[in-house]
Amino acid sequence: MSTSTEITTDAELGKVIRVVEKFLEPVSLTSDGGEGKVFRFGTPGGAYVTVSSDLKIEVDEIESWLDIYEQTEPGAAQRIYQVLAEQLSERVTLFAPDSADVVAEANVS
Repeated sequence: MSTSTEITTDAELGKVIRVVEKFLEPVSLTSDGGEGKVFRFGTPGGAYVTVSSDLKIEVDEIESWLDIYEQTEPGAAQRIYQVLAEQLSERVTLFAPDSADVVAEANVS
């Protein structure tokens, strides 16, 4: 069974998707459409990623998130985190697999 690793960022969803398209070589990027857009893609190494955004109730701000199932690509979450941290100026946070424990955080102001 694969584990799920979450990455969150203060960057808007459209900006995150542009980084995904340009730097992560997504396999079959698709959108579920609708108001609360949800995107899904695979990686060349076999990870499966869901990307969307939600309202952070406590601060009334939108936060984009990625949920990564590494399956046949161990290290995919760390690789995706590094790309997002380098390409975005907004905060990017990597959590431990199946946990709310923060592993790394970049672009914190």
